Amino acid sequence: MSNASELRSVRIVWKGIEHVWRYSVEIHKLENGSYKNYLQEFTASTFLNVTLLPGEYRFRIIAHDILDRPGEPSLWVNFTVKLVPLDVKTSDVLTSVDDYKKEQIEIIEISETEEKTEQITENNEQLMEHREVPGAAISQKANSARFNSVGASLETAFIDPLIIASIHGTFAPINSFFIELGCDTGFISVYDYVDNFYSLYPYVNFCYFLPFADKGGIFAGAGAGYILGSYQFSHGGNADLNIFTFNFTAGVNIIDFINLSYSLKTDFTAVTHQIAVGYVYRFRQE
Repeated sequence: MSNASELRSVRIVWKGIEHVWRYSVEIHKLENGSYKNYLQEFTASTFLNVTLLPGEYRFRIIAHDILDRPGEPSLWVNFTVKLVPLDVKTSDVLTSVDDYKKEQIEIIEISETEEKTEQITENNEQLMEHREVPGAAISQKANSARFNSVGASLETAFIDPLIIASIHGTFAPINSFFIELGCDTGFISVYDYVDNFYSLYPYVNFCYFLPFADKGGIFAGAGAGYILGSYQFSHGGNADLNIFTFNFTAGVNIIDFINLSYSLKTDFTAVTHQIAVGYVYRFRQE
């Protein structure tokens, strides 16, 4: 195994493009005359810092759209990480890079930073271990503080409506906060004198998200919505619902695809309680 002191800190910087969720950066290393998978990183930024051993490398960038679908890969970019002699400053030894432009992704800079060897963390040791394992090594990052998702839930308010089917989605413009948009469709009344009943509840919530270390997290927030519905009574006649309400919600997301939540709705004359369990697909930003 090579000495950890040979590791160099390298920064790759490129020009961002619109409507991109995140970028995938794939790095190959030249070994025995051919390039082999070395490292893959995901980032929402337009730069990437990596630590590499001296040698010949190439990389390419793949932009992922808002649905996390990968686009066409960029051209491969070749670069060299040089061994720095002890009497030469790191800042004096820069990598070389082939210029290119593809899919509006433009490499702005690739250079070695002045980060000292003794500042290299345990991640560098893990990187060296990945180097000896065939295939691309994908680094593991902390759980994102942004909760972006789509999903569906099955719920109950215990009284009317007894059964609720809900669709919902979340968008996080900044870390730890997200906006939730959804619509509840309610069925079945608990009252014997009601023949038919339905309700619709479109709503918006503004929530705070606290991620767990790996996947999922807890959330809480408040918002408002409008109840639209209709009762048809067994003794004849009907009644319509048109009620503006405020709601407060809290819950937990388990391993990024199960939501358990509690909501309180009120128009300040009555209060209803609602519990929900559902499936969500989370768009991870690593």
